[in-house]
Amino acid sequence: MTRCILVFASTHQVMKAEKVLQEAGVRHEIIPTPKELSNDCGMSIRLSGAAKENTDTTEILTAHNIPFKLFERDTP
Repeated sequence: MTRCILVFASTHQVMKAEKVLQEAGVRHEIIPTPKELSNDCGMSIRLSGAAKENTDTTEILTAHNIPFKLFERDTP
């Protein structure tokens, strides 16, 4: 299964993104940021599905001026 991981520069951005996603009804999970993706912030948000399945979610975050980097990972 492919999942999206949204990586942020700060914990503040993660918390803001979580609030926005909760209000929009988007299912997500706060996870520790994988070391190979970033050392900036210790928390990330994981979404189920590939990036193409999460375009609405990324548009929501962009509309709220929350910067992030998106990575796709295959998980068992």
